[in-house]
Amino acid sequence: MSEDIKGIGDSGAPEGWVIVEKEEPMPPGGIDPVLESMRAILSQKRIQSIKLELGKPIRYTRFVPRSEAEQQERVEEKAGMQLGEIARNVMMEEYTGKEELPAKILVDLMLQIESRHLFLSYVGVGAESRLITWLGLDPIAYGGIGNLCGVPLRRDRDVPDNVLIFLGSPYRSARMDQVTYAIKAHMFLPGEDLPAEESDE
Repeated sequence: MSEDIKGIGDSGAPEGWVIVEKEEPMPPGGIDPVLESMRAILSQKRIQSIKLELGKPIRYTRFVPRSEAEQQERVEEKAGMQLGEIARNVMMEEYTGKEELPAKILVDLMLQIESRHLFLSYVGVGAESRLITWLGLDPIAYGGIGNLCGVPLRRDRDVPDNVLIFLGSPYRSARMDQVTYAIKAHMFLPGEDLPAEESDE
């Protein structure tokens, strides 16, 4: 059926397919990189249009099966979810180790991900300032860091300020929608009391 779907240079309209709009970054370096990007786009087949505009991404449209378009919509919707939402929708556990040193807790969390044969994909916090203080780092030198433990550091105000979440996926360099596991730990500062349910244990 796919051979009947036409693209630029062909004629005829498909039935049961839908047209979707996509974009690619405009490459720097002049006309040759732009032409290379256009060749890559056209190689996808069933391309209906390409739009070039100075200072903007390359936008193009192509036909895809309706089911593929609907699946992509679901992926994009999930990928747009906040970190806290993702964590609540996958298997999430709480770190129960007795380790108190932040560096060792980070290692423990990474090992928890590894023991499940997953890749660490994201680290999430509510307040970055709390993380910086907990790790004993200089906020001027390290405030605004984009990565931690080799993966993106995500901030989500729905996550409590004293909570650190590690998210794992079966895929290396996973998208947010590919996360399947989360483990959270509390970032307690010296002198702070444990929550009642933990201090009673």
